[in-house]
Amino acid sequence: LNKSDETNEAYSSIIDALIKYDNIDIEIIGTWVWIQGDTKPIKEKLKELGFRWAGKKKSWYWHDGEYKKRSRKNYSLDEIRSMHDSKKVKAGAKKYALHA
Repeated sequence: LNKSDETNEAYSSIIDALIKYDNIDIEIIGTWVWIQGDTKPIKEKLKELGFRWAGKKKSWYWHDGEYKKRSRKNYSLDEIRSMHDSKKVKAGAKKYALHA
């Protein structure tokens, strides 16, 4: 497997692990996976999968690999969406297919 295949596999396994839960939104913004909604019941599962809590955004986030913040500015999710491609994978109870 090359790095791209490994990355796609990592994203697929994260999405597959979460797609079954109701009342959450799963969104890919840039190279990050963001989870919003009623996440309290799955808080421990999210931690187990490597998600971290973004208190100001009231969202969980996950990123494959290392990340070093380059700016001191804190962006809202709407600002992040405006800077990067965004795709809703699952909104509430509606499920969408993830296309690579």
